[in-house]
Amino acid sequence: MNEISRPRRYGVWIVAALAVAGAGYYWSTQAKKTEAVTLTRAAVTRGDLVESISSTGILSALQEVTVGSQVSGNVTKVLVDFNDEVKAGDLLAVVDPQTLQAQVDTSRAQLQQRQTAYDESLKQLEEGKALHVQKYISDKELRTLEVAVRNAKAQLESSTTDFNKQNVQLKYADIRSPIDGVIMTRSVDPGNTVQASMQAPTLFVVASDLTRMKILASVDETQIASIKEGMKARFTVSGIADKTFNASVRQVRLKSTTTNNVVTYTVVLDAENPDKLLFPGMTATIDFIQSNIPNTLLIPNAALRVNIPNELRVVADQLKEGETVPVPGQRPDGSAGSGRPPRATGENGDANGRPPAGLAGRQGMNGAGGAGGGGRGRNAVWLVNAEGKAYRVPVRVRGTDLSSTAIEPMQPDALKEGDEVVIRVVDPNSSSSASSRSSQGNIGIPGAGFGGGGFGGMGG
Repeated sequence: MNEISRPRRYGVWIVAALAVAGAGYYWSTQAKKTEAVTLTRAAVTRGDLVESISSTGILSALQEVTVGSQVSGNVTKVLVDFNDEVKAGDLLAVVDPQTLQAQVDTSRAQLQQRQTAYDESLKQLEEGKALHVQKYISDKELRTLEVAVRNAKAQLESSTTDFNKQNVQLKYADIRSPIDGVIMTRSVDPGNTVQASMQAPTLFVVASDLTRMKILASVDETQIASIKEGMKARFTVSGIADKTFNASVRQVRLKSTTTNNVVTYTVVLDAENPDKLLFPGMTATIDFIQSNIPNTLLIPNAALRVNIPNELRVVADQLKEGETVPVPGQRPDGSAGSGRPPRATGENGDANGRPPAGLAGRQGMNGAGGAGGGGRGRNAVWLVNAEGKAYRVPVRVRGTDLSSTAIEPMQPDALKEGDEVVIRVVDPNSSSSASSRSSQGNIGIPGAGFGGGGFGGMGG
């Protein structure tokens, strides 16, 4: 009897343990399902917002001159080194002048001979004229004397030219700087032989004063139309990451460059470098400043893309299926330039997951109703009241950059510095990422865009 009842008792205990485990699992899952949806908020700040176009470029001197030698020979002296500052006309190096000096001496001797011959021909002509008057020589003999004078004069002029040329060649033995600047490259040492037969060999590269430099930036064809001469810009270099430098656009070159089917244009900028912190060859990360909005209210870009569930909204902001949302300043028919107001089709837009139709601007990469739209317009942000419910505050978008959006409340004092706007909905009960609620567009809120072409990668 006891042997039979013992297995039964074991079975009862096993069933009880399974029941307890099942109950625990049930209550744990139920507790997880009932975790509250929370709203992540960020403070409204005040500051300056700069809209810009980003690019990269290479720093270089305003002018770089290659210095060579027009004469051949051995280099006897090199008087400068890398980074030396020079003035126009300063002596940089000397090519052995002995051969050139010998050519000058030969030319000088020939010139003296020709000068003597010319003087003698003049005297013979004067004597011949006197004899011709007295009929001692004929007209033909007189003409012969005149021709001899002209020939002697031509030979004298030729010798004079050759003498001057040899002197110039002798001066070429002194290699001098053509501009004020800095020695960037030195390619010669004393004892080297230079050959100037076909082209002048490169001995030095002299860069102009480095207190002013230029940047050759590559700008994509989709943004080049926004770049104008005189536009202000700012840039940084990786070696001096904590300092921002100023520049201005000097030239937009019409010649395009195609690399891997990407068309770019070269933009030349002038940059001041009074402290000489910038070196030629540095890579500059440039922001072309399109507009500057000073002392404005700033919010994170995500605040314009957040999607608040109905259960977290105040009653006045809750939507029903098929309802339309009034837009501040818009006529009931949906006109007044903002497009038709969106129609609520569920939390995430239409059946295909697209944001609601009728937004103020085109849908951008970051979803309608946020920084991705085209064209500035009206929008709204969400604040939270004392009961933890979100309510809508209409705002006008003034501009955006990569992280922040400049706004102006449609109603005075409706939003101020220090207020906290909702930037994200965190739903622990959802299997999808909480950030997905922010990427579907602001339900019932007309989309606001920033610029016809958008900003960087954020435009529509």
